[in-house]
Amino acid sequence: MGKHGFTGPIYATPATIDLCNWMLRDTAHIQEKDAEFLNRRRENPHHNDHHKGEDHGPVVPLYTTEDAERVLPLFQPVPYHAPQTLAPGLTYAPYDAGHMLGSSYVALQEESNGRACAWPSRETSGGRGFP
Repeated sequence: MGKHGFTGPIYATPATIDLCNWMLRDTAHIQEKDAEFLNRRRENPHHNDHHKGEDHGPVVPLYTTEDAERVLPLFQPVPYHAPQTLAPGLTYAPYDAGHMLGSSYVALQEESNGRACAWPSRETSGGRGFP
């Protein structure tokens, strides 16, 4: 998203932000190295895997280390059970998913015409104690 100009907030739990801090940098570096390798391989006539006459241009990574560095400051921590307004009438809150340390799921709540609708609902998320 950041590669294409997104500059808005990216809401995440603190644990997710900690993970993304290293994961985005690492995966960007891997993608850059993979693109370099594939482009070198394309230039080598002994390893040319292309059909004759096809030229798809150079291989480019989905995102670069520079893209990752640009997007990391956009992450905004949202603690568990803390509703965050996404748009007028639309909120979300992260809740402990319980199956993996630091994992969460997102509960959305939309209000319009004086009615509220939540997803997941108590019926779909496991009953009492869940939003």
